[in-house]
Order: sequence, then C-alpha cells, then structure tokens
Amino acid sequence: MIEKLLKLENVITSVEVEKAEKEYAIKEISKICSKEIGIDSNILYKNFMDREKLDSTGFGNGVAIPHAKIDGLKNPMIAIIKFSKKIEWDAIDDKPVNVVIPLIMPANDEGNLHLKIISSFARKLAHNEFIEKLNNEMDSLKLYNYIINEMGE
Repeated sequence: MIEKLLKLENVITSVEVEKAEKEYAIKEISKICSKEIGIDSNILYKNFMDREKLDSTGFGNGVAIPHAKIDGLKNPMIAIIKFSKKIEWDAIDDKPVNVVIPLIMPANDEGNLHLKIISSFARKLAHNEFIEKLNNEMDSLKLYNYIINEMGE
C-alpha cells in the first residue's frame, strides 16, 4: 500500500522553515505537497490547519503525521519531510518534531485509507529502530527504501 503512495521525490530532508513553529512548517509542507498533487498550497494549508485544530498530529518521538482530505483529489499521496531544525508542534510528548509524514487523501476517502496508513505508521513508531532511522537518516534514497521495506511487512 505505501509503495503506491510514497514516491522517492517526496522524501525530502533538510527543509528550511522561517520559524520553528507548526504553522510555518505546515505552510512549507503545503507548498511542497501542492506541487505534487496539483492543488493550491493555501487550500492544502487550510485543510492541514483545520485538522490540527481538532487535535495535534504530533505522535511523539520527533514525528508528526498531519493529514488532510481534499475535495476533487484523485490520487492520495504521502511524503516524508525532515526539517533542518526541530519544530514546536504540541506533540503528545511535548517534544519538538523534526520528521513529518503528511498524508493527503481524497475527501471521499473510501475505506478510510488514511486511518489504515496512520495505524501502520503508529505501529512502526512503537519501535525504537524505526524512530531512530526516521530521525537520523539524511539520505533520501536510503530513507525511502527503508520505509518501503519496513512498511511492506
């Protein structure tokens, strides 16, 4: 499932943000992802922020999984974005985030695919080795291959 949604070009390390705050990080994520899915970055930003208002998507251990459902989107996508500095995200462990796994799904997310993906990542995020690799691997190709291999199990 993950190999259909995550492309190598969407595994990006050392992303710069103006300020180490969630809103700035989400704005940058929206710019990056909007190019891939062909939607206005402001629409994507609003959808991500609306979701954050419900509850923080910061999973802890330096990882957040923001997600958005977009009207008219045909192909869902996942990205792995690593920031050059830690971002204040209101994560469940109150620690900053440096790895973000944005999920962008069609509004009519049949079968709640986004919940299945979040659940798969949540299970992997319970393993220290997976967290360490996410946080420390700076080579996009190595990180991509690791995630595809781990999530394919």
